[in-house]
Amino acid sequence: MMAAFGASAILLYGAPHSDMAQPWNIFVGGTLSALIGVAIGQLALPPWLLEALAVTAAIMVMGATGSMHPPAGAIAFLGASGEFASLGFGFVLCPVLTGLAIMFTVALLAHKLQPDVTYPKPRLSR
Repeated sequence: MMAAFGASAILLYGAPHSDMAQPWNIFVGGTLSALIGVAIGQLALPPWLLEALAVTAAIMVMGATGSMHPPAGAIAFLGASGEFASLGFGFVLCPVLTGLAIMFTVALLAHKLQPDVTYPKPRLSR
């Protein structure tokens, strides 16, 4: 999880204007990827295939929902890897959503201290 959260932190704190660092991308991309990873991890396939399928499916779903958050690929990978299998779908709530919520809250507070940074970006109507 540390690698996925580290990559999310780079986007949240180092590139707050990036579309991939916005709340929709973080929470929707992260949640969908976690769900996909855990669901695919339930299949009776070799671990390397589960992991590849999970990342591929996560990329496709994030692309379709406009929620691309690259660190979420690692979240899907971990969900399928079996490393967190004992958590089942609880993996989505903790550590994934809990960790993302903490990092997002810290980003909101940190960027409030920077007068030249507006985070999150205002969402445009589609």
